[in-house]
Amino acid sequence: MSVRPLSRRDFLRRSLSAGLAPIAAGVLGGVAAPASEGSPAAVNGAINFWSRETFNNGARMPVLRDWVAAFDKIHGTKTSVQFMTFQESIAKTQASIAAGTPPDLGEQGPDVGTQFAAGGNLLDLTAVASDLKNEFVNIQRDAYVTFNGRIHGIPWWSETRVLFYHKDLLDRAGVRPPGTWDEWVDVAKKLTAGEQYGYAVNLDGTSPGQLWVPLGISNGGRIVDKSGKVVADSPQMREALQFITDFYTKHKTMPAATPTYKSNDLIQLFTLKKVAMLVYNGELLQSIEQTNPDLLRTIGAVTLPVNKRGDVSRSFLGGFDLFVFAKSANPEGATALLKWLYDKGWYTRYTAATYSSSLPILKDTVKSDFYQKNELTKVLLQQLTTAVRYGGPDYGNTSWTGVAEGKFLFNQPMVDVINGKKSVSQSLADMSTELRTLAKQ
Repeated sequence: MSVRPLSRRDFLRRSLSAGLAPIAAGVLGGVAAPASEGSPAAVNGAINFWSRETFNNGARMPVLRDWVAAFDKIHGTKTSVQFMTFQESIAKTQASIAAGTPPDLGEQGPDVGTQFAAGGNLLDLTAVASDLKNEFVNIQRDAYVTFNGRIHGIPWWSETRVLFYHKDLLDRAGVRPPGTWDEWVDVAKKLTAGEQYGYAVNLDGTSPGQLWVPLGISNGGRIVDKSGKVVADSPQMREALQFITDFYTKHKTMPAATPTYKSNDLIQLFTLKKVAMLVYNGELLQSIEQTNPDLLRTIGAVTLPVNKRGDVSRSFLGGFDLFVFAKSANPEGATALLKWLYDKGWYTRYTAATYSSSLPILKDTVKSDFYQKNELTKVLLQQLTTAVRYGGPDYGNTSWTGVAEGKFLFNQPMVDVINGKKSVSQSLADMSTELRTLAKQ
């Protein structure tokens, strides 16, 4: 008998009864600032926070605003939170740095943050990270923004992707969830019939590069080697790119219109069982819970299949860091606000607010019922332990990989091959040339 995962709705209901409700207006409920935060008199004035929390249709935005308002009420500060999308945030932040008017507190992925750190624009937060480290689960070093041995950005939340599937569709076809690439292809073929397709990929945004690059790293390839040399045009990376694009170009297990789909289109197709398997993060679960919660009972998940048994399953290490701009108007206030955002009770409510699209980095949150009694979330957390960014497990973040991601350089090979514009070899050769140019700058 299958056990229905604890839903976000049920978890929040239990959390509220356990005292994890947000601070109500005018009622601080005895909740104090985090112990490391210092006295309220230590900070004052205005704080400008540029946030990337626009995901999930802005579901977390009001939760964050409420907690920032509680911070202001205690400290007498006035915090402005500006929410931005990826490209908008990069352009505005670069412009503000050039003008000498950066925000106080910022939020970006580790690669982008490393770019800012390399330019000398971020405050050294090594001491703050040391204060918080015992509260964190073991996470990859790539989750931090580091430069010249110092920590300039602290993980805020993480994210990764797994292979979701419809249990009933696999049962009907007489197949098991795949564990290897060959099995993945075989299952996808057997699940493709009529208007139902076995598997589809997401070509929207930065998703293509965040899919095939970790598959290549799992296969023994690398974007950069231990010395920092670009080695993306290797047999292992070519094999991974060929494998994932063959689902569309060779095996025909994807809808013909796949190149035109946006993220929401794929979520809809999976929910309607028009697509049997989909690599996605917890945002898929959030969407299903909102539209068809009973469907969660028949959804399964596995870590991403590997080429050969014994290989390490790799998925993309997503998520965000918080950092303080060194030359901002109020770095002291920004540092105090950053610490405030790691309050254990509030953080649990915050990450659970969107199912598992945001995976927690605080131990107490990982131990909560929501994450321990939900089998789908457990798979995401398992995958997170081996997830990697573009630098892989050997080299780590670089200042130029953030630029490359912003230019969609990691996406282009997969997009070009699926659209028939280039071969696998040519697309990787062209990407490698552009990466080497960036690495030299």
